[in-house]
Amino acid sequence: KKAMKHASDQPGSVAAEMIWLRQGGKADEAIAAAKKVNSDEMQLPISVRVQVGRSYAALKKVPEMMKIAESLKDVPDPGAQSFVGEAYRRIGDQNRARAALDNAMKNEIDHDPSRALRALVILEADDTVHFNVAIDDLNTLKELGKDAVGTRQRGYASLGLAVMGAR
Repeated sequence: KKAMKHASDQPGSVAAEMIWLRQGGKADEAIAAAKKVNSDEMQLPISVRVQVGRSYAALKKVPEMMKIAESLKDVPDPGAQSFVGEAYRRIGDQNRARAALDNAMKNEIDHDPSRALRALVILEADDTVHFNVAIDDLNTLKELGKDAVGTRQRGYASLGLAVMGAR
């Protein structure tokens, strides 16, 4: 609310508002907030476009989510690449998900959401060749501890550990 009061036109403020709305079950309102910035979704700033994609995912509008993901697949931003990987994982395209997550890690080696999601993708795909990468990613996140890792990373890491345990 403070950010919106003082900098309502800034992409970070709009993205934060969208996250807050989506967490409250108001994904449609989050998309409406983004459209106040620009009615053309493909012209939105990267951080806002990622939140539009996540809002579509929350609304189970997969074609719209994938349209946003496709528009971000070549953006050298780890957050955008993490979303792209998440979108491809959601539709079952493990190879493209892995490529996007690897790109995110290339852009920022310590990008924990990408690290956690990459481990989960490797484990879900039964990629025995890269199993050690998944274990290393999960151990790295576990060593960081809950105070250094956000809820999304912890969630993906927990899923990864569960999948690993089941194997």
